[in-house]
Amino acid sequence: MNKPNSTPSETIEISLDPQTKSELDEYVGAKNWSLSEGYRIVLGAGLGYLRSNELFETVQEIGIPQDQPSIVARLVRAESSLASMRFRMFELQKANHDWENSLGAIHNQNMGFRSIVKRQKQEIWELNQKMKEMEQQLADIEQLTVCSPRPDTDLTGAQDNQATKWWHRIFKRT
Repeated sequence: MNKPNSTPSETIEISLDPQTKSELDEYVGAKNWSLSEGYRIVLGAGLGYLRSNELFETVQEIGIPQDQPSIVARLVRAESSLASMRFRMFELQKANHDWENSLGAIHNQNMGFRSIVKRQKQEIWELNQKMKEMEQQLADIEQLTVCSPRPDTDLTGAQDNQATKWWHRIFKRT
């Protein structure tokens, strides 16, 4: 789906004899163009040449003398440059579209990470609360074991039993 300001592209298929294809590829390679860009430039230059010939035929019919070779050369260069600029504009629009897509993906990933961080902060807070409760329970048990029993009763076994139960309860939860 194209954006309103994007340039639509169409793919064409051309059959060439092997020698013409080879010469075309050599020319494009000598100019250090990519094949796609080179084909567009050559096609644009050829179109410019054909249009200039039509223009000169019209000029000759009217009888206006013109410097035909220089005008043809300028028109060919202009058509070639136009074809190249169209191709580059198409590539830049595609790169911009790809960048917008990747920017959207990064934004979505960032939102996901923020959600994870928020959830983990909540879990940390809950674990800290639980740890404070356990520390308080531990302090209570230590206080029970530190207290000495009355001389007429033997609570040492009961206190040890209660501490053991508490430790078992803690380790079963974790």
